[in-house]
Amino acid sequence: MPTFKPLRPYHPDCDGDRRNKYFYIGIVYIGLSVVYSVIETIFIYPSKVWYAPILVLVFFGFPFLLGLKASK
Repeated sequence: MPTFKPLRPYHPDCDGDRRNKYFYIGIVYIGLSVVYSVIETIFIYPSKVWYAPILVLVFFGFPFLLGLKASK
């Protein structure tokens, strides 16, 4: 078993690790949702899903908002 040494001491009263996790998960979700919405809008339903990017951003942006809330 390799031993893992953290770069800095762990402080239980600091939620920086949780904030970074939600922050990066939210960024990845938003990026994937934008790519999916653009592909779907251009190639599948050009005239019916003008509201799809908004819905997908609202749905997948929730972890990003959690990260912003935890960072304050």
